[in-house]
Amino acid sequence: RFLTGLANSNQALMRTSLRETYQHNKADDTWAFSTLSVVFGASSVVGPSLGGMLYGKEIPMLGGWQHRWTLPWLVSAAFYLVSLSATALMLPETAFLQGSASAALVSGFRLLEDSSLVLLLVLAGGHSYVFTGWEQAYPLLAELPRAQDGEEWSPDRVGVTFLIGSIALMTFSLCVYPALAGRVAKIKIWLFSWAPPVILLVLFPRLLTRLISRGASSTSPEVAVLNYGVQVVISMLLGSGFISVQLLLNEYVALLPDSAAQLSIANSMLASTQALVRAVSPTINGSLFSLGRNCEASSLAPFVSRALPFDSLAAVGLVACVACGVALGRRKGPGSV
Repeated sequence: RFLTGLANSNQALMRTSLRETYQHNKADDTWAFSTLSVVFGASSVVGPSLGGMLYGKEIPMLGGWQHRWTLPWLVSAAFYLVSLSATALMLPETAFLQGSASAALVSGFRLLEDSSLVLLLVLAGGHSYVFTGWEQAYPLLAELPRAQDGEEWSPDRVGVTFLIGSIALMTFSLCVYPALAGRVAKIKIWLFSWAPPVILLVLFPRLLTRLISRGASSTSPEVAVLNYGVQVVISMLLGSGFISVQLLLNEYVALLPDSAAQLSIANSMLASTQALVRAVSPTINGSLFSLGRNCEASSLAPFVSRALPFDSLAAVGLVACVACGVALGRRKGPGSV
C-alpha cells in the first residue's frame, strides 16, 4: 500500500492536465470537472460490483495455483494496462501549453504562506474527512441488530443505499451542477450545499433509533425513506463538493502572478491533503462509534450515544468547511486579508 501510494499521483496529474487544456483554450472547465466526478462515481459503483461478481471464480486454463481473489485482481491489472496504454498513445502532453514551470516546487511551498490557500486546504480536508466518515459510520449504524435498536440491514441493502446515492450524485453533477455554477458563485454553492447535510448528520441516527425502538420494521416504508432520502441528500450535496473544491482551487491559482507554474503544486497539495484525511477518517470515526455504543450502557448515555461519530462529522463540517468557507469568501484574491 505504501509503494502504491508513492506511485499513485493520478488525481493531481488529471486535474492539472484538464485545467491546463481548458485554460489554454480559454474555455470554462465546470462541465469537464463535473463529468470527471460522474466518471469517479460510476467507477465507484461498477468496481465493487464487478469485483464481487468475479470473486471466487476461476480461469480453467490457469490451473490450481489460483486463489479466490486471483481473477478480480487480474481484471484490475488489465484495466490498469488498458488505461496506461490509452494514456500513452492518445492523451496529449499539456505542460508545454503554459510555458516553463521549473520553479514550481520552490515557489509552490511559498503558497502555504498565503492564508487563502491554507483555508482552501482546510475546507478540502474537512470535506473529505466528513464524506469518508459518513461512508464508514453509516454501515456501522445500519447493520446494528434489532436487539440493540438497530435496523439490522444486510450488506447488500447498505450497498443498494450507496448505489442510490451514487446515481443521485452522478445525475446532479452532470445535469444540475454545471448550470448552477454558471449562475451562482462557487463559494456560495459550497456554503449552501453544507446546510442540509450538517442538519441530517445530527438528526439521522437519532430518528432512525427512535423509529426502530418504537417498533418500526426494518422493511417499513418510513425506515426505507429515511435511509434512502438521507443518503441521496448527503451523496448529492457533499459528493458534488469535490467539484466545488477543484473549481475554487482553479480560480485561486488563476489569480496568482505565475499561475502556470503553481497549478501542479497546488493540485498536489490538494490531493495530498485529501488523501491524508481519507486515511485517518475511518479509524477515528470507527473508534467514536464504538465509544458511543459503549457509553449507551453507562451513566453517560443521555449525552454520548451511537450518534457520536455523526455529531463529530457535523462539527467538523461546521468548523472546517462552513466557517473556513465563509472566511475564504470574504477574501478577494491570493494574499488578501
